[in-house]
Amino acid sequence: MKCKICGKRFKLIKENRYLAAEKIGALECLKKASKTFEAFDCPHCGCQNIVNIREGEVIESEAEWRAGTNEE
Repeated sequence: MKCKICGKRFKLIKENRYLAAEKIGALECLKKASKTFEAFDCPHCGCQNIVNIREGEVIESEAEWRAGTNEE
């Protein structure tokens, strides 16, 4: 990967990956959920590089599941 700040290349090592969460205000959290990102720090300059947006798990309610399978 190429660092977006210093421009130097570095390898993405699975063990160095971490999750970073978007900070939102107290009232803002009522309108939307915070985003979670996969990130790596550049070993040359230390800057955080976001590589992916993590999507939340979708949990289907039992009523929706039954409606989809036509069970009662």
